[in-house]
Amino acid sequence: MPLATALLCGCTAPVGFIVPGEVVRNLSTDTLPPFDRSSFGAQVRDHFGLEHIEPEPWVEDDWRRFDAPELMSGVRDGDLLLVKSRKAQSLATTVGLARPTWFTHSGILEHTPAGVVVHESWPAVALWTKTDTFVERFQGGTRTTPVLEFLARYHHGQIVRPPGDAAARLVRARELVARNIPFDSFHDPARPDLTCTEFCAVVMEVDLPIVPISAVESINATQFALGWYVQGFQTPGLLADEPGTVAVGELGRHRSAEEVASLRATWQEIHRMSQRPGSSMGDWVGYDRFKLFRMRPRSEALLCWSVALERAGIELSHAERARVLVKLSLRQ
Repeated sequence: MPLATALLCGCTAPVGFIVPGEVVRNLSTDTLPPFDRSSFGAQVRDHFGLEHIEPEPWVEDDWRRFDAPELMSGVRDGDLLLVKSRKAQSLATTVGLARPTWFTHSGILEHTPAGVVVHESWPAVALWTKTDTFVERFQGGTRTTPVLEFLARYHHGQIVRPPGDAAARLVRARELVARNIPFDSFHDPARPDLTCTEFCAVVMEVDLPIVPISAVESINATQFALGWYVQGFQTPGLLADEPGTVAVGELGRHRSAEEVASLRATWQEIHRMSQRPGSSMGDWVGYDRFKLFRMRPRSEALLCWSVALERAGIELSHAERARVLVKLSLRQ
């Protein structure tokens, strides 16, 4: 995924010394009104008539399946697992594209004697390697990962089942892993290397469309400075949109699928606001020299309150709630 790679690998070492200066400046620029979390909370409580509610973290510790008692209940070999990162890179990804995205990674499921595993293409950071661009530092490749280790990096997942021969999909997935194909750090479908989405597209034998990058000048420039020179990307959510593909399960670090729906609506509203002319990626994600991206307090508060309003049973659509929250967050 664009921009997502920088945190997908779970890097905790300092990255500040190798980040282009233009990226640091763009992520440090917040063009929105100053934000005060306490004042925002008071406005939300007053607007919705909530006297004593305080929002809890928007991601919980434990995974649960929303539509079945067991996490991997009903999963078949060859199913796909699409997942959403809980890190700031995921928000940077959706801001960086012209259309909002949700899922940030994907893989192919298989039952083995040791348990369920995921075949995937995964980026591993190479901090000390000399490269021409920042993105070339992500040099992982195809691999197989236990499903709980795979899920540890994320907060929401959906299991989908493509049409066709599942056994053949699994054979292709194993073959790609055995070939140890490098990760496609440029996210260019024309290259022989593979991102997670490209890996699954090969396994499914489909040609996916391209999601164009943001037309906002400073956001576009941030991606270009990092080394993403292409004009669009294939994203994991496109895999679920393929004709004949059906959802067979939903799971997450949340109490219900409705909480996820509320979060997704807020995500989409943030994206809509981020694409206005003159916006900056730094409006919603800031710069962190250890991880590259960090959540702005405004973004974190919006996600927390979207879950709090769902739990409070506010009788508005998810989209309308999201619009109200973002509007209040800009009234500081």
